Amino acid sequence: MDIATEFLAQSRRYLASEYPIKIQRCLDVLPENAIWRRDDDASNSIGNLLLHLSGNIRQWIVSGVGGAPDARQRSAEFDARDGEDGAALMQRLLATVREADDVLASLDAKRLAESRMIQGRNVRVLDAVYHVVEHFSMHTGQIILLAKRFAPGRVQLYEDAGGLARPRFWPPVRRRRPSSPPGRSRTATRCRRPRGARTRASPRRRSSWCTACRAGDSRRPCRAGSAPARP
Repeated sequence: MDIATEFLAQSRRYLASEYPIKIQRCLDVLPENAIWRRDDDASNSIGNLLLHLSGNIRQWIVSGVGGAPDARQRSAEFDARDGEDGAALMQRLLATVREADDVLASLDAKRLAESRMIQGRNVRVLDAVYHVVEHFSMHTGQIILLAKRFAPGRVQLYEDAGGLARPRFWPPVRRRRPSSPPGRSRTATRCRRPRGARTRASPRRRSSWCTACRAGDSRRPCRAGSAPARP
């Protein structure tokens, strides 16, 4: 994998996965009245920061790089004192992130070197992507700090593991059980049909056979090792 492809893949992972997951972990434990809470007029609430992240990503990536119309009102993101709850604000942010991710997925090394005019500045596409990633990271850190303050002891994104920071914010991985051969259930043991046994055996004995063997009349045991059917 070349460095341009790796840069884009890592940027997408931060923007579409790691940062939103960390923010969601914070929203999950916040009191309802904490989303728009401010210490003073010079401070921003978590609600303001979520609006601001949506506006920044849309202006720089969806519009600036992707070419969509830019109708951003940046000052309104900070002027708001009340509005949607945390869940609605997060859905708005995730919708914008998905649009930006589609744009990033279409880029390559050649397009990263192209020029764009964003916020009155002449920048390369690479600069725009880099800015959005670091900008998202900065405000994610602010949201985490506010969440730790408003919900003491309830935000712990990492744990110390022998001096190493082990992430705790990733959703648990659900391990899928391997698929079973036809006629075999996942929870039962192998078919216990003995060699030469016919289907006219007693119901009690046939209860340990797989469904296929119970219905068949072969003198050979089940080749797939099917599981016993329920009696």
